[in-house]
Amino acid sequence: MGCIDLKQSNGTICPNLGQAFTREILVREVQRFHGESILSGKAFGELTHPCYTSKSFCSLNAPAVSHQIMAVWWRGNQLHGLIRLLDTASGQRAAQQLAAGRQLGASLRSWTSLVPDARSGAHVIQDDMHLITVAFVPRVEVSHEAPPKPGSHGKLH
Repeated sequence: MGCIDLKQSNGTICPNLGQAFTREILVREVQRFHGESILSGKAFGELTHPCYTSKSFCSLNAPAVSHQIMAVWWRGNQLHGLIRLLDTASGQRAAQQLAAGRQLGASLRSWTSLVPDARSGAHVIQDDMHLITVAFVPRVEVSHEAPPKPGSHGKLH
């Protein structure tokens, strides 16, 4: 998975996608996800990030599952993770893309209320945030992550 480098500004963590998290909400959700999903071996992710209107947004679409999230940890404002590519059609496609030198990004897939902040233009993520999974996305510039290289950690911008 690499890592998610979250830029901190005025007590808010702001990834590139125009969304702002408070550190407390993000830490809480990562801890919950770790306890409920990673430790129980149920933290799987997809090769895609479906539209929030998709029937499979709040759950996993089995044919798209590509990886298992094995661990997450913080280093300062960077959220790091370790994933295992699965021997599924989507996992094989992800491995082929990485082997060919293509870059994959990572996206925190979550369900939440958003409130626009007129001053910053960001959408502020509310306390009802629920982290669903970490999905691979095909374009780094629309994700939070700079590309991971096989066997190394990527850095999110």
